[in-house]
Amino acid sequence: MAGFGKISAAVLCFSMMSGIGKAEESTAEQTVLRIKTRVYNMAKVKAEILSSGLIEAGTIFKRIGIEVEWKECPCNSLVGAAEFQLRVIPTLFPTARGIPQRGHLGYAAASEEGGVLATIFYDRVEDLTLVNNPSTVLGYAIAHEMGHLLLGKTLRGGRYHSDSGIMRAKWDRNDLKGRTESGMEFAPEDAERLRTRVARWIQRTSELEGEMADQAWKASQMSPEDWHE
Repeated sequence: MAGFGKISAAVLCFSMMSGIGKAEESTAEQTVLRIKTRVYNMAKVKAEILSSGLIEAGTIFKRIGIEVEWKECPCNSLVGAAEFQLRVIPTLFPTARGIPQRGHLGYAAASEEGGVLATIFYDRVEDLTLVNNPSTVLGYAIAHEMGHLLLGKTLRGGRYHSDSGIMRAKWDRNDLKGRTESGMEFAPEDAERLRTRVARWIQRTSELEGEMADQAWKASQMSPEDWHE
């Protein structure tokens, strides 16, 4: 989980080793991968702040060749097998226990294979905001937690973290101000792993949705004589 100062915090672009321009040039040659994410604004964040935060997070992913399609809910349709879910809640629920400790910005429920639901604690995002508009910190938190959903846990069962980039376990004031050398972006090794994971996710969910569609079609062709109680 990403942190602020000495407080550990939890919070889907290559590191700017030779400048953003070169990083964007290299990713332009890659196939763009797309994922869909439903957004539940349970904290009633102002529309312009939430929108800017989603754009910030989406830009971080876009730089490594991953496009995120955000869909603000409630939605009438059922959640699809290929969709992720992001909740922005006002504060950590009093009854919640375990991992989200004091100072955490959010939490992503994920196994070694990854997960589908990430949660952001908006009051803690506001606490770390160094300017009047918290959208930038919100975007960083969203990108970090979405990264956890895709990267999953390590083989030892812990949350995946990197030594550099936005997936680091701790952040400081310079990170939040955008003054670090590498910026709040995915490190090269994280970018490569994320693309691999997304490609695998797309293939797996596509196959699952295909099977579900096939089953639905077969069911529609059944006659009453084929039905069983």
